[in-house]
Amino acid sequence: MTAGCRSLNTECCWVTDSVVCCRSSPLSLIQEDYPDPWQHIICCVLCSRTSGSARIRSTIAAFFSTFPTPTTVLEADVADITAVIHPLGLQPTRLAAVKAVSHDFLATDWQEPSQFKGCGKFVADSWKVFCKGHRVSRGIHDVKLTQYLAWVNRWDAQEQGGCHDHKPQAQVRQQHHTEQKPGSHNTEARRVTRSQARAAAGPHK
Repeated sequence: MTAGCRSLNTECCWVTDSVVCCRSSPLSLIQEDYPDPWQHIICCVLCSRTSGSARIRSTIAAFFSTFPTPTTVLEADVADITAVIHPLGLQPTRLAAVKAVSHDFLATDWQEPSQFKGCGKFVADSWKVFCKGHRVSRGIHDVKLTQYLAWVNRWDAQEQGGCHDHKPQAQVRQQHHTEQKPGSHNTEARRVTRSQARAAAGPHK
């Protein structure tokens, strides 16, 4: 259910399942393509220490096409994951981080990505901005993230109070795959969208 909507010309931002989803900015940051919290974190892990070229973008898109959820990563053969992420370099490091994040995303009551192996300040800051709607640039050191915040804050200032009753034509990725924590004896399946809402809302109660 849409909780709010603001627009600037053809751009639009809305809130779905307590996860902030934004249309692409003029900066065209790769993180903008992945508002799903798990995919966003994995995207940051995969694109760190890369050029962000078209080849990098296509490799990350291929990764999520092959492994769309944490469970598919956990069940995948190591060789299959390594083959997909090969163009990114640092395969052993990225593989270990992807596996660890996917496991802990489901198995722990994490509060922010910095609790995951292989996730530092950049990953945590990007998650705050794109998945939780953080709009304060103070304390954020990544140049591209601060540029994005400057853009989105100008947008908000110009269109404060504006709202549309419809979503833009471009669709935001929404994962509706059923997920269950590894080792859990609870028979009720857990949706990724529910974990998204928990992650965005704060500590699980």
